[in-house]
Amino acid sequence: MSSFLYNAGKKLIADGLLHPTTDTLKCILLMNTTSCDTENDGIEFIDDFATLGECDDTSYVRVTLEDVTVTKDDSTDSVVVDASDITFGGMGGDGSNDYCAVLVYKHVTNDANSVPIAYFELSSEANKLSVDVLVQWSSDGLLEMS
Repeated sequence: MSSFLYNAGKKLIADGLLHPTTDTLKCILLMNTTSCDTENDGIEFIDDFATLGECDDTSYVRVTLEDVTVTKDDSTDSVVVDASDITFGGMGGDGSNDYCAVLVYKHVTNDANSVPIAYFELSSEANKLSVDVLVQWSSDGLLEMS
């Protein structure tokens, strides 16, 4: 999975304003029409993306990360944030475009106040007719800081 941290997410971390185990972290399933993979500069909130490209399936809902852990690993001089794998499930199979990625963000009231943290490319695009899209995070964890 290709992934990157948004500058806004890095700033949250540096400012000590991201608390993975207590903040509400949500995931957005993105279609291949998104601009989230090419936009970073000037992005502060979810609403700032030119084309979010969020899944438009009639039964789609955003997924909240669960079982989030933060682990310090002295053997690799790193800190790992991990969470349970997620499933965008029970969809109607009527999306307009295939799915290519997941955006993880810190949820604060609405998209105008919610901060993008990271972009994760799916290992292969999921068909727009899918009713369940399983996202398996890396065995090394969701985010690693070293």
